[in-house]
Amino acid sequence: RCGRPCCRSTCGACARVWEWIRSYPHFGRLHYNFGEAGDENETLIPMPGDRLVREDVLGNKWKHYDFAVMFFSDYDVDPESEGNRIDFAEMQRFIDWVEEQNDAERFPELGERCVVESVHSLQNIPQTAGAGEDTVQYMVQCRIAYMEYAH
Repeated sequence: RCGRPCCRSTCGACARVWEWIRSYPHFGRLHYNFGEAGDENETLIPMPGDRLVREDVLGNKWKHYDFAVMFFSDYDVDPESEGNRIDFAEMQRFIDWVEEQNDAERFPELGERCVVESVHSLQNIPQTAGAGEDTVQYMVQCRIAYMEYAH
């Protein structure tokens, strides 16, 4: 395990996914699990635990590790403003990066008993997750599919 209280992954995925996400070249201030709702702050939010998809007779387990990346930015009340379009495009670029990593099989290392099979965004466009008077929050949810060997 990675040692973080929220991590239920036997592979210690939280810390390893954190390092993998940090390799995305366009994030500036990446926080873990919580962060400031300020301009150009990003937050990696792991979903608690890994979901067991199936298990074979040898005890090998296929699992999903799900997480979200939140992006906060200054908000313009005009939805067509240049700033809002740039922010939306930045999160779309992150979605594209995730898919490029999958296509090139550049996956996060999850440990010696875990083999990543794929990593994907669960949506094809960024989702607006909230807006305040002067801040907008975008969210992208992702899934890492992996196999954990029993031995």
